[in-house]
Amino acid sequence: MCAVLGVYTQGDILTRCCCAIKGRYLRPSLISISVFLLSFGLFSSAAADCCAKTGLFPTDPTILHEQVDGFLNLIPAQRVQSRVFGLLLPGENYLVAGSVMGAGYQALLDRSFDEIVIITQDKSLPNGIWIPQISRFITPLGTVVLSRQFANKILKNSRQVHSTKNCPPPSFWYQLPFLQSVFGPHRVLPIVVGDADIQSLEAAVDEIVPLFSNRKIILIAVSNLSSGNDMLSMSRMDRRSIESLKNLDYISLLNDIDSGVAQLSSPYAVIFTMMLVEKLGAVNGKLLRHIATSGLPVKKHTGMCAVVGYGETARGEKNTEFDINDLTAADGNLLWEVAQATIMGKPSPKIPAKLKKISSGVFITLSRSDSIIARVGDLFTTLNLPDAVRQFSAILLSPDPTNRTTRQELDGCELSVCIAKPVEGILTPAPDMGIYIKLGEKVGLLFPGEGAELSPKRRMENACLQ
Repeated sequence: MCAVLGVYTQGDILTRCCCAIKGRYLRPSLISISVFLLSFGLFSSAAADCCAKTGLFPTDPTILHEQVDGFLNLIPAQRVQSRVFGLLLPGENYLVAGSVMGAGYQALLDRSFDEIVIITQDKSLPNGIWIPQISRFITPLGTVVLSRQFANKILKNSRQVHSTKNCPPPSFWYQLPFLQSVFGPHRVLPIVVGDADIQSLEAAVDEIVPLFSNRKIILIAVSNLSSGNDMLSMSRMDRRSIESLKNLDYISLLNDIDSGVAQLSSPYAVIFTMMLVEKLGAVNGKLLRHIATSGLPVKKHTGMCAVVGYGETARGEKNTEFDINDLTAADGNLLWEVAQATIMGKPSPKIPAKLKKISSGVFITLSRSDSIIARVGDLFTTLNLPDAVRQFSAILLSPDPTNRTTRQELDGCELSVCIAKPVEGILTPAPDMGIYIKLGEKVGLLFPGEGAELSPKRRMENACLQ
């Protein structure tokens, strides 16, 4: 059975397409990033070293390596078949943002680049683009060397780019252990955007892009999304930002930031990176992970995401993107069989490549005689569909004391699998739409038709009570 499901998220109503698999049947939905020339400010061999500040990382390299490796393997990798030009990652402490950073750096595994450029923002610097006059960056995992030749080439040919004796900001340092784990002792080029304006960024892009020709370059922008105490407002702003990031639409993103409907901690670092990757050939962005974390005090939240900017398909590969609207009845049956096999402890059926390329929300429900026994899932998971179905099906039978059911209780149960994706645009939820509410880690959920006889306000209240 398939229904259109509208959702609330933090009180804001969204719609989503839901294909709910009852028993073994599915009907597809109808709705559907060495020369010493002082006069140019170029670097000499006497440029200083920079060490990670005390407390930034554990001093034992084994511990740091294990932490980073754990984040890189925390969630299944999302394959990006096309050429990758850019990446947006959080500028937060890696222990807080590690799951997002790991998801982002997974997209760079098994790839090689001539140059790795990390773009951050320091609002205390004057207007312009800055390259730190540092030879080596030292972390517990070893030394990362400045890409000196590349830095000097940019400084010599761009009037918008200058050298600075300042070390890069902490947001730069949090990236280094991940880069060291993925690429080893690869040279890097840090670029710091000062108190910039759009005109100076555009001028810098025009000067820099020709210098990138015939080189494989990855541009890593570092910035958090929104922050504050109001999760509802943050959710709205993050969705606006992510939509612009996925479309590589820096004009809309900048307008949204200026009008207060979107927020980034380092907006000009992100805008500058989007300009560059678009000029280099990126055509789209893909969201790999998005979270909102709570800090101290608890009511202060920060949004973070990993978005990759990609372009043309690599030679010999087919660039095929799928979403839930591409699901067929056979796909639905297969996902149901995956859930059943996981719950019953049996081997999972063979999964076609198409399903592994679709990421969407998933909910697994066990019911008996119209009464819900257990329901687990997440609307905003970044797992591919088979992995998400397996993960949430396994939670139903978790050994944790809070588990909801056991195999002995399955006799006579009906298993449903719902695949969902949020879409904005609905002001009032219809009875055949579901409602999704999230506050911190707590979620209230109504499926299509549940409480259909009630008013939208009353249905909302019922979802809140969950």
